[in-house]
Amino acid sequence: MNTLDISALPKEFKIISKIANGLKLKAYLVGGPVRDLLMSKRVLDLDIMVEGDTQRLARAVAKKLNAELVSHPRFGTFVLNGKGSISVDFATARQESYPKAGSLPVVKFATVEKDLSRRDFTINAMAFGISGEDKDIIIDYFGGMDDLKKRMLRVLHKKSFLDDPTRIFRLARFHSRGFSVDAETLKLAKKHINGIMNISRERVREELKAVLTEKHAEEALKFLYDLGAMRSVSRSIVIDERISGISGLRTLAEKLCLLFGGSPARAKEILNDLRFERQVKTTVNNLLSGRQKKKVISGRDLIKLGYAPGKQFKKIIDAVESSGIKSYQKAVGFVIDNFPQKR
Repeated sequence: MNTLDISALPKEFKIISKIANGLKLKAYLVGGPVRDLLMSKRVLDLDIMVEGDTQRLARAVAKKLNAELVSHPRFGTFVLNGKGSISVDFATARQESYPKAGSLPVVKFATVEKDLSRRDFTINAMAFGISGEDKDIIIDYFGGMDDLKKRMLRVLHKKSFLDDPTRIFRLARFHSRGFSVDAETLKLAKKHINGIMNISRERVREELKAVLTEKHAEEALKFLYDLGAMRSVSRSIVIDERISGISGLRTLAEKLCLLFGGSPARAKEILNDLRFERQVKTTVNNLLSGRQKKKVISGRDLIKLGYAPGKQFKKIIDAVESSGIKSYQKAVGFVIDNFPQKR
């Protein structure tokens, strides 16, 4: 298979392709959207890479769609915020070098092949031509399609985790989605695990947040813990069976409370160290100190009742709150009577 079914892409994709062709620019759909299309998933956001004048294409598309365009000239990137939920990232094909391990990269504009070679895993290093001589062709220099079929995670080069240790968190996130990890990739992740100490605490915080948004966050956390990565997040965090219900919790603050073991002192220390926002710190402190109104029934309670974590949790909990029920036992009866499907 060397082409792609683009019917699942937003309508804006055809507009971008038409404009790129009209401007005679070589443009590509890259990374996650290509991976997701190959997995028959719906794609909402577009990542467009250009060999050449990216700004020209981005501005022309923004004008056509009457959309806001935010530019980052240093990195040759532009973000288009369209109407509704559509978002388009435009980037100039580039190489990256790292002055020291874990630092932000120095960017040098390059070719599509050089750009794809700097990415994290083979399954994210594919492109699909939307204009020019490569139009409608999948570009796969590193075996990403084969690895995707095998549901295998494999880095592109031996310095991958050394250059960018945040890739270890991404490895855990993809692993929690049912991907296996190539033996050499796992070996390299373990070898460079201490590189996490070279990145800022703010970047570690953002990676931890991303892990907690995963559908099976507990699997990602366990993977990181077994790998030894959680020691670089905080030596105070212990991953055990108590986090099994973390994916069923609604808010970041609730998940952090469970992750930090319910200790206000420990939570304060970790939240300060990771430079968490004041609002998050306040909410976590209130929850752990009992100053926040306690829900009659929680996500953890629903899991104990046999309900699988998911979007339904919010609907159930909100319905219990709206009913005015104050007793836990009555709340359980209400849930069983009104939400019999345990999905």
